Amino acid sequence: MTLLRDWRTFRSLGAERRRLIVEAAALTGVVWLGLRILPFARLRGLLDAWAKRAVRGPQIPAAAIGWAVTAVANRSGARTCLIQALTADAMLRRRRHESLFQLGVRKTEDRLRPLDGHAWVECNGVIVVGQLEDLAKYSAAAWTATVPFPVD
Repeated sequence: MTLLRDWRTFRSLGAERRRLIVEAAALTGVVWLGLRILPFARLRGLLDAWAKRAVRGPQIPAAAIGWAVTAVANRSGARTCLIQALTADAMLRRRRHESLFQLGVRKTEDRLRPLDGHAWVECNGVIVVGQLEDLAKYSAAAWTATVPFPVD
């Protein structure tokens, strides 16, 4: 029943939103697999190369990209913050948004797991994916990737 409801929801979306969902689903799969078989730096390099191939056409709001990535994550096994952040970051940069990919850590009270990590993406100071109530407790290291935008 859920699959049928999801299919009906997908079909009711506009063409642009459907394209975003398909792209987010495909890229989520690539990121999921890449994290398992490639060193992190190599995967980032591949995502950077893909993001440099900018999409032509009207600018899509960053929130729409975050929505698509979150929708795919909620319906797949690829729900980790790192997969979502890498996917959203690449999709944003491909559409000429300046995004900020961040990895953060915080101390916990758990002796067996003294550190907790989280990944999120910001665009123009707004968190696109990875929002948490206690995000301020994470010490972050930010990576920005500059994508040369084509001159029209």
